[in-house]
Amino acid sequence: MWASRRRGIPAALLLVTAGLALSALKSPQTVLGLSMGPSPLRLVHITAADWQQGVLRAAIPQLPLTCLNSVIAVCALSDELFPQRPMSPTHVALSVGTMNLVGCWFGALPTCHGAGGLAGQYKFGARSGMAVIMLGAGKVLLGLTFGASLLDLLVHFPGSLLGVMLAVSGLELAGAGYRKV
Repeated sequence: MWASRRRGIPAALLLVTAGLALSALKSPQTVLGLSMGPSPLRLVHITAADWQQGVLRAAIPQLPLTCLNSVIAVCALSDELFPQRPMSPTHVALSVGTMNLVGCWFGALPTCHGAGGLAGQYKFGARSGMAVIMLGAGKVLLGLTFGASLLDLLVHFPGSLLGVMLAVSGLELAGAGYRKV
C-alpha cells in the first residue's frame, strides 16, 4: 500500500485490477464471454406472501444487526474518522431504508452502510464522499457496459486476494473499536 500511495494510485484499485487480471488468466473464456450493453431491467412482482415471508424471516431477524452495524457503528466510526462532519443516525437509517425499499423492486439484495465497508474504504485511502461517488460511478459504468456478463468474470476473482482485502478492512474496524475502549 505504501508504494501505491506514493504514486497516487489507491491500493484498493490496484488490488481489484490485479484480481480481475488474475480472474481473466484463470478463466480466459469468461473474458471472451463478456458482452457489451446493459442487462434489461425488470421489475420484480412481490406478492403479499413474499412481503410476509420477507418481513418475518428476514427483516425482523436482521433488524438488530442492521441497526447496530449499519447505523450506530457507522455513525460512531464516522465521528472518529471524520469528526468535523458528524453523521445523523436518523439520516443514515433513512438512507438504508430507502436503498432497500427501492432496490427490492429490481431484485437487489439487501444493502447497508456497514461499518466494515467504511473502515475498509478509509483504510484503502478514501477521505471524502468523492471516493464513494467514484466507486458508485465506476460500478454503474461497468454495469451499463457489460451487464450481467461481468458476473462470470467476478466469480473467478481470487478468494485469497478478497480475503486479504477483507482482513485489512476488519483490522481497521477492530482498531477503531479498540481505540474506543
